[in-house]
Amino acid sequence: MKKLLILLFIPFNLLFAQEKKFSINTNLANIAAKGPSIALEYRFSDKWSVQAYASKGEINIRNNYSYQTFIVDVKRHLDKQLYTSSYVRLIEKDVYRPSIDYGFVYSTKGKELKGIGLSIGQTIGYEVFKYKTYNLDLFAGAGYGGFIKQQSDTNKYGFLDLRIGVLTGINF
Repeated sequence: MKKLLILLFIPFNLLFAQEKKFSINTNLANIAAKGPSIALEYRFSDKWSVQAYASKGEINIRNNYSYQTFIVDVKRHLDKQLYTSSYVRLIEKDVYRPSIDYGFVYSTKGKELKGIGLSIGQTIGYEVFKYKTYNLDLFAGAGYGGFIKQQSDTNKYGFLDLRIGVLTGINF
């Protein structure tokens, strides 16, 4: 009976002793946007991984800005901690800013934009730590996109796409 248990334990132990290839993460910076985020990453070699990321949120500083986004990243790890990634992003955004008029001193024109955009860009990231079970990454990136579908402020054809984040999660 002991030999049978040992034989069953060896494959189970080998399965969990291997390097973790999947991770599920959340972006802590998205807490400021009062919305959830989730990312699933698959590392298929020492240098390459692919990540799918979805989030939504709302930011109300001068503008009322709400969004839903889906991003696919292809990451290339330059060393154990530094990586760069190319991404494609689909974003649905709704931006509203009221007109402000203080007479001749200061005034701004109101803005209303609803649209679905597609952008591409590049990020650079740093894995602060990556243990067997937990990880923490910092990243920043920029890209450029255009609208697929747009309502309201139709004079806007393209947009600058900025990304920052603090990804943390578990590896399995």
